[in-house]
Amino acid sequence: SEIEEAPSDPNHPKYSHSLALSPRVGTLWALVVPLLLLSNIALFISSNLSVGASVYLSISWGTPPDAPRVQMPSIFSFTLANSVQDMWDAGVYPLSILIACFSGIWPYVKLLLMLMCWWFPVRWLPVRRRERVLIALDALGKWPLVDSYVLVLMMVAFRLKLPIGPIFVDVFVESNIGFYTFLAATIFSLLLTHLTLAMHRHAEEPEFPEAVD
Repeated sequence: SEIEEAPSDPNHPKYSHSLALSPRVGTLWALVVPLLLLSNIALFISSNLSVGASVYLSISWGTPPDAPRVQMPSIFSFTLANSVQDMWDAGVYPLSILIACFSGIWPYVKLLLMLMCWWFPVRWLPVRRRERVLIALDALGKWPLVDSYVLVLMMVAFRLKLPIGPIFVDVFVESNIGFYTFLAATIFSLLLTHLTLAMHRHAEEPEFPEAVD
Protein backbone atom coordinates (compact mmCIF):
# COMPACT_ATOMS: atom_id res chain seq x y z
CA SER A 1 0.00 0.00 0.00
CA GLU A 2 1.09 3.55 -0.64
CA ILE A 3 1.40 6.28 1.94
CA GLU A 4 -1.41 8.78 1.53
CA GLU A 5 -0.13 12.22 0.63
CA ALA A 6 -1.47 15.38 2.22
CA PRO A 7 -4.21 16.95 0.08
CA SER A 8 -3.23 20.09 -1.80
CA ASP A 9 -6.75 21.56 -1.84
CA PRO A 10 -7.12 24.03 1.09
CA ASN A 11 -10.88 23.30 1.14
CA HIS A 12 -10.26 19.62 1.82
CA PRO A 13 -12.02 18.41 5.04
CA LYS A 14 -8.62 17.70 6.56
CA TYR A 15 -7.95 21.43 6.81
CA SER A 16 -11.19 22.13 8.67
CA HIS A 17 -10.08 19.98 11.59
CA SER A 18 -8.68 21.56 14.71
CA LEU A 19 -6.50 19.78 17.24
CA ALA A 20 -9.59 19.26 19.40
CA LEU A 21 -11.37 17.48 16.53
CA SER A 22 -8.46 15.24 15.61
CA PRO A 23 -9.51 11.56 15.58
CA ARG A 24 -6.52 10.72 17.75
CA VAL A 25 -7.48 13.16 20.51
CA GLY A 26 -10.92 11.83 21.33
CA THR A 27 -14.08 13.48 22.61
CA LEU A 28 -13.12 13.33 26.29
CA TRP A 29 -9.83 15.19 25.88
CA ALA A 30 -11.44 17.61 23.43
CA LEU A 31 -13.66 18.79 26.28
CA VAL A 32 -11.32 18.31 29.26
CA VAL A 33 -8.38 20.35 27.96
CA PRO A 34 -10.39 23.60 27.39
CA LEU A 35 -12.01 23.19 30.81
CA LEU A 36 -8.56 22.84 32.39
CA LEU A 37 -7.33 25.94 30.55
CA LEU A 38 -10.34 27.98 31.66
CA SER A 39 -9.89 26.72 35.23
CA ASN A 40 -6.27 27.84 35.07
CA ILE A 41 -7.39 31.32 33.98
CA ALA A 42 -9.80 31.45 36.93
CA LEU A 43 -6.99 30.41 39.29
CA PHE A 44 -4.77 33.22 37.99
CA ILE A 45 -7.59 35.74 38.45
CA SER A 46 -8.11 34.54 42.02
CA SER A 47 -4.40 34.82 42.81
CA ASN A 48 -4.08 38.30 41.29
CA LEU A 49 -7.03 39.58 43.29
CA SER A 50 -5.78 38.05 46.55
CA VAL A 51 -3.14 39.34 48.95
CA GLY A 52 0.24 37.82 48.15
CA ALA A 53 1.99 38.82 51.37
CA SER A 54 1.55 41.10 54.36
CA VAL A 55 3.91 43.11 56.54
CA TYR A 56 3.52 42.50 60.26
CA LEU A 57 5.02 44.10 63.35
CA SER A 58 5.47 42.34 66.66
CA ILE A 59 6.73 43.70 69.98
CA SER A 60 8.29 41.58 72.71
CA TRP A 61 9.99 42.39 75.97
CA GLY A 62 12.14 40.40 78.27
CA THR A 63 14.46 37.51 77.45
CA PRO A 64 13.47 35.26 74.52
CA PRO A 65 12.12 32.68 73.92
CA ASP A 66 9.72 33.01 76.85
CA ALA A 67 9.37 36.78 76.50
CA PRO A 68 5.81 38.08 76.20
CA ARG A 69 4.99 39.04 72.61
CA VAL A 70 2.29 41.13 70.99
CA GLN A 71 1.73 40.91 67.24
CA MET A 72 0.03 43.83 65.54
CA PRO A 73 -2.42 43.47 62.63
CA SER A 74 -1.07 43.72 59.11
CA ILE A 75 0.37 47.16 58.42
CA PHE A 76 0.76 46.66 54.65
CA SER A 77 -0.32 44.08 52.09
CA PHE A 78 1.27 43.16 48.76
CA THR A 79 -0.99 42.52 45.79
CA LEU A 80 -0.08 42.46 42.12
CA ALA A 81 -1.76 45.82 41.49
CA ASN A 82 -0.21 47.76 44.37
CA SER A 83 3.22 46.19 43.77
CA VAL A 84 3.21 47.45 40.19
CA GLN A 85 1.86 50.86 41.25
CA ASP A 86 4.32 51.31 44.14
CA MET A 87 7.32 50.39 41.98
CA TRP A 88 6.13 52.80 39.31
CA ASP A 89 5.69 55.59 41.87
CA ALA A 90 9.17 54.85 43.24
CA GLY A 91 10.67 55.23 39.77
CA VAL A 92 11.59 51.55 39.35
CA TYR A 93 9.98 51.51 35.91
CA PRO A 94 11.70 48.43 34.38
CA LEU A 95 10.73 46.17 37.29
CA SER A 96 7.21 47.61 37.40
CA ILE A 97 6.70 46.96 33.68
CA LEU A 98 8.31 43.52 33.95
CA ILE A 99 5.95 42.39 36.72
CA ALA A 100 2.89 43.93 35.03
CA CYS A 101 3.65 42.20 31.72
CA PHE A 102 4.91 38.79 32.80
CA SER A 103 2.80 38.30 35.94
CA GLY A 104 -0.34 40.30 35.11
CA ILE A 105 -0.79 40.04 31.34
CA TRP A 106 1.32 37.21 29.97
CA PRO A 107 -0.30 34.29 31.91
CA TYR A 108 -3.70 35.11 30.36
CA VAL A 109 -2.26 35.70 26.89
CA LYS A 110 -0.47 32.36 27.07
CA LEU A 111 -3.60 30.43 28.06
CA LEU A 112 -5.70 32.17 25.39
CA LEU A 113 -3.07 31.27 22.77
CA MET A 114 -3.25 27.66 23.94
CA LEU A 115 -7.02 27.72 23.49
CA MET A 116 -6.44 29.13 20.02
CA CYS A 117 -4.04 26.27 19.23
CA TRP A 118 -6.62 23.81 20.52
CA TRP A 119 -9.62 25.11 18.57
CA PHE A 120 -8.33 26.84 15.42
CA PRO A 121 -8.63 24.69 12.27
CA VAL A 122 -5.55 23.88 10.22
CA ARG A 123 -6.53 26.37 7.50
CA TRP A 124 -6.16 29.18 10.06
CA LEU A 125 -3.25 27.73 12.03
CA PRO A 126 -1.13 25.25 10.05
CA VAL A 127 0.27 22.25 11.88
CA ARG A 128 3.91 23.39 11.81
CA ARG A 129 3.03 26.86 13.02
CA ARG A 130 0.88 25.40 15.79
CA GLU A 131 3.82 23.34 17.00
CA ARG A 132 6.13 26.37 16.92
CA VAL A 133 3.62 28.38 18.96
CA LEU A 134 3.25 25.61 21.55
CA ILE A 135 7.04 25.19 21.86
CA ALA A 136 7.44 28.97 22.32
CA LEU A 137 4.68 29.01 24.96
CA ASP A 138 6.39 26.17 26.77
CA ALA A 139 9.73 28.02 26.77
CA LEU A 140 8.21 31.33 27.90
CA GLY A 141 5.80 29.83 30.42
CA LYS A 142 8.19 30.25 33.35
CA TRP A 143 8.36 34.06 33.10
CA PRO A 144 5.36 34.67 35.43
CA LEU A 145 7.54 33.36 38.26
CA VAL A 146 9.40 36.69 38.24
CA ASP A 147 6.69 38.09 40.53
CA SER A 148 7.19 35.26 43.01
CA TYR A 149 10.95 35.86 42.91
CA VAL A 150 10.49 39.56 43.68
CA LEU A 151 8.08 38.74 46.51
CA VAL A 152 10.55 36.32 48.09
CA LEU A 153 13.24 39.02 47.87
CA MET A 154 10.90 41.42 49.67
CA MET A 155 10.17 38.85 52.37
CA VAL A 156 13.90 38.53 53.04
CA ALA A 157 14.80 42.22 52.65
CA PHE A 158 12.03 43.54 54.88
CA ARG A 159 12.97 41.43 57.93
CA LEU A 160 14.01 43.88 60.64
CA LYS A 161 14.80 43.22 64.30
CA LEU A 162 15.24 46.38 66.33
CA PRO A 163 16.19 46.19 70.06
CA ILE A 164 15.11 49.21 72.10
CA GLY A 165 16.31 48.57 75.62
CA PRO A 166 14.35 45.58 76.99
CA ILE A 167 11.88 45.83 74.09
CA PHE A 168 12.39 44.05 70.76
CA VAL A 169 10.56 45.25 67.65
CA ASP A 170 10.30 42.67 64.87
CA VAL A 171 9.09 43.64 61.39
CA PHE A 172 8.59 40.76 58.95
CA VAL A 173 6.76 39.79 55.78
CA GLU A 174 4.55 36.71 55.71
CA SER A 175 3.22 35.08 52.55
CA ASN A 176 -0.55 34.73 52.11
CA ILE A 177 -2.92 32.68 49.97
CA GLY A 178 -2.35 34.80 46.85
CA PHE A 179 1.33 33.80 46.75
CA TYR A 180 0.57 30.08 46.90
CA THR A 181 -2.32 30.18 44.43
CA PHE A 182 -0.14 32.09 41.95
CA LEU A 183 2.61 29.47 42.23
CA ALA A 184 0.04 26.70 41.81
CA ALA A 185 -1.50 28.44 38.78
CA THR A 186 1.92 28.89 37.15
CA ILE A 187 2.90 25.26 37.67
CA PHE A 188 -0.53 24.15 36.45
CA SER A 189 -0.07 26.31 33.34
CA LEU A 190 3.31 24.69 32.60
CA LEU A 191 1.79 21.21 32.95
CA LEU A 192 -1.05 22.15 30.59
CA THR A 193 1.47 23.36 28.01
CA HIS A 194 3.25 20.00 28.16
CA LEU A 195 -0.09 18.20 27.85
CA THR A 196 -1.25 20.26 24.86
CA LEU A 197 2.09 19.86 23.07
CA ALA A 198 2.00 16.11 23.70
CA MET A 199 -1.55 15.95 22.31
CA HIS A 200 -0.46 17.88 19.22
CA ARG A 201 2.48 15.55 18.54
CA HIS A 202 0.34 12.48 19.13
CA ALA A 203 -2.33 13.78 16.75
CA GLU A 204 0.18 14.60 14.02
CA GLU A 205 2.35 11.52 14.40
CA PRO A 206 2.61 9.91 10.94
CA GLU A 207 1.03 6.54 10.42
CA PHE A 208 3.29 4.11 8.57
CA PRO A 209 1.84 1.13 6.67
CA GLU A 210 2.48 -2.28 8.10
CA ALA A 211 5.43 -4.09 6.63
CA VAL A 212 4.51 -6.80 4.13
CA ASP A 213 6.57 -9.97 4.25
